[in-house]
Amino acid sequence: MIDKQIFKLQGVRQVFLQLIFVSLVSGILIIIQTVFLTDALVKIWLQRNSSAWFLSVLFFLFAFASRQLINYFRDQVTNGFSSTQTSTLKKMIDQKLYEQGPDLLNEKGSGSLLTLDYEGIDQVKTYLQNILSRSSDMFVIPWIILIYVIYENWLSGLILFLVFPLIIFFMAILGIAAQKKSDQQYTGFELLNNHFVDSIRGLETLKMLGVSQRYGRSVVFVSENYRRKTMRVLRVAFTSSFALDFFTTLSIAIEAVMLGIALINGQVALTAALSVLIISPDYFLPLRQFGEDYHANLNGKNALHRIFALLAKPAPVVAEMNDFIWSDHTSLTVKNLNFTYENAANKALTNVNFKLTAFSKIAIIGSSGSGKTTLLNLLAGFLQTDSSENPSFVLNGQRINGLNAHAWQRQIGYIPQDPYIFSASIAENIAFYRPESSLAEIEKISERVGLTSFLDQLPDGLNTRIGEAQRGISGGQMQRIALARTLLDQKRKILLFDEPTAHLDIESEYALKQTIQPLMKDHLVIFATHRLHWLEQMDWILVLKDGRLVEQGSLTDLKNADGEFSELLAKMASERQLHESKND
Repeated sequence: MIDKQIFKLQGVRQVFLQLIFVSLVSGILIIIQTVFLTDALVKIWLQRNSSAWFLSVLFFLFAFASRQLINYFRDQVTNGFSSTQTSTLKKMIDQKLYEQGPDLLNEKGSGSLLTLDYEGIDQVKTYLQNILSRSSDMFVIPWIILIYVIYENWLSGLILFLVFPLIIFFMAILGIAAQKKSDQQYTGFELLNNHFVDSIRGLETLKMLGVSQRYGRSVVFVSENYRRKTMRVLRVAFTSSFALDFFTTLSIAIEAVMLGIALINGQVALTAALSVLIISPDYFLPLRQFGEDYHANLNGKNALHRIFALLAKPAPVVAEMNDFIWSDHTSLTVKNLNFTYENAANKALTNVNFKLTAFSKIAIIGSSGSGKTTLLNLLAGFLQTDSSENPSFVLNGQRINGLNAHAWQRQIGYIPQDPYIFSASIAENIAFYRPESSLAEIEKISERVGLTSFLDQLPDGLNTRIGEAQRGISGGQMQRIALARTLLDQKRKILLFDEPTAHLDIESEYALKQTIQPLMKDHLVIFATHRLHWLEQMDWILVLKDGRLVEQGSLTDLKNADGEFSELLAKMASERQLHESKND
């Protein structure tokens, strides 16, 4: 009943023992409550004066109030434990995402990971709140009540004892069906999220290619498929709830008939019969609560399994590299670089060779699927080359297997198309790499990246909370915050841009460009882009086609060569004209 994965969580055994003790006390209080309530009702039925039953009512109210306090204490324990554990799990997930980099996004899909990191965590929290308390109650309370019922009337105790495993049996059968349906539903939910996130992120490209409506139909199909899977889960849930209610009601009804006959025949006292009937619903209550929450908890259980599977992924091998500081005299040579994605038939990059020196500005261009982002992720150290025996990188004369090295990554700042914005203040988002930064330093860098006018419009300025359910911000503001986050650490002299203006309108892109250009000074800049106007600010251009570096050189040399670069420029220009004509 309790998923063994839960016991991987720190402190869960101690919490479960506390809840067992709470359930034990709660079971005793139920009996005390029943005894005094029965005594008061019988005396009232016998028309005794108030002095005869007043004390019983008082003790009943005391037991009832004590149960509420016990339940409050139990809720505080489970809420505190679940909040602590889910907060820890979220930090571990974020660390794993940071550790694995874009390779994990390519494998799982951004929509699936967002579902796990946000909704999945909430489902796990609900699961932990319910499963521990419900399980402890079910393990303890029914058996305490059963002992009391057998003491009062052995036949009623026998009926309760025989019905209990019967209900468990039917719950197990329906639970197996529900588990299968829930797994299918959760998979469908992840697929729907991947489709939705991908469509939102690529909406501009889809519209430009004229396939947005067709892709919209695909999203409708996936969402309809998810709806059908959800309805199947609900049918099983309603069936199991009906079976649970039916058997509990039937058993109490049989018990009531047997007690009525025994009462008429004088075989049982009124006090004993009434107390058994009053306490019997409490015998089934923990089981009913567990059954009612079972299907809701399946999503939390599935999410917990996926979280532990994600956390179990081995960390990428960290390359050995001497400490260094990128300067005018530093160089990185890339030799015969090859990379293949897992389960891919063809290489994503093949025999790529180039050299990065000093504070140069390098553009990586090519059509979609040419390998721009893959090359950028290799340079960031997020991906590992195919061969570890023949190092593809030479840094200041040192041959290294890959760039997943602390010394290298302390030098780089990575600005993607869609920067991640944490649910925190703007100041905390900017100070992500350097939490110890002073407010004056954050204000200074905010001014450099052009955030001042935006911050002046906010009542709380840098203290304004953004991200998730907080204040929304535009794409241009997100890029400025990501830029400030990177530049706040003055030691980071290598800037990697992955088409940072791809999703911005012309005005926002122009404003951001005016901000970025001065900040490129005294930095090695590697800029993956498909925007032609950026090339004029670049010292060197790498042209990729089908995973191969087909041309490289300065803008002037490549224009005069009349090769792949010229063809790419013509293609990009025609696509731009087509897009503009459609908008007109």
